[in-house]
Amino acid sequence: MLKLSVSILLLFLALLSYSPKTLALNKETKILRLEMPDFPPYSYSEGGQLKGIAFEKVSAILNHAKIKHEIQFTANYGRAVHNVKNGLSDGFFLASQNSERDKIAVFSSPVMINKWSWFNRKVYSYDFASESFKQRGNVGSYLNANTHKWLIKQGYRNIIGASTIESLTELLIHDRIDSVLVAEYVFKQSAKKLNVPMSAFKETVSQEKPFGIYLAKKKIADQNDLMIRINKAIRDLAAK
Repeated sequence: MLKLSVSILLLFLALLSYSPKTLALNKETKILRLEMPDFPPYSYSEGGQLKGIAFEKVSAILNHAKIKHEIQFTANYGRAVHNVKNGLSDGFFLASQNSERDKIAVFSSPVMINKWSWFNRKVYSYDFASESFKQRGNVGSYLNANTHKWLIKQGYRNIIGASTIESLTELLIHDRIDSVLVAEYVFKQSAKKLNVPMSAFKETVSQEKPFGIYLAKKKIADQNDLMIRINKAIRDLAAK
């Protein structure tokens, strides 16, 4: 009976010591696990090092917000969404917003603006919005990116989803496809990498989309101030 009383007393003291302050500390020390896809020049890996415009911006935002974090490299946006769905990561960046992603995650304030552009060889002209082009045009985009999903949703019939932007650029150069719809900077970076002058292509801006950070709804439920701190950091850094 004495042993039981001592055990109860120790448990009671332990609970007292586990104050709200301690809970807050434990909550604070949780690490935010984010993924970034292979999407140069926004995000990529070179020699085992994470690099890119998005990587630098998001790292600065999280450091400014004093959020402990880990960033991992993943193959593409489809894999990033899959990993959030299955609890393997807490979010991904930089991304534009769509309904599939909104089901599992919350979109931050815009970190930057991303232009979606059509690129085709300069010797040709197309009406990309026409029903004729939707039915007969051969269009390439980055696999599982928002541009790829948008093309499917809009009814384009002949779409190639490529795992690298360079492969799309090469298909375009060799007349294997009629046009590419991707983020402007991404295509220009691939052309530069392949030593192909941009003067060989015609660019038509399709639309401009906010580029932000997606955080899993489960993570925000666990740390409800997380997105507030990230959005504040985005505003603070934009004001500098």
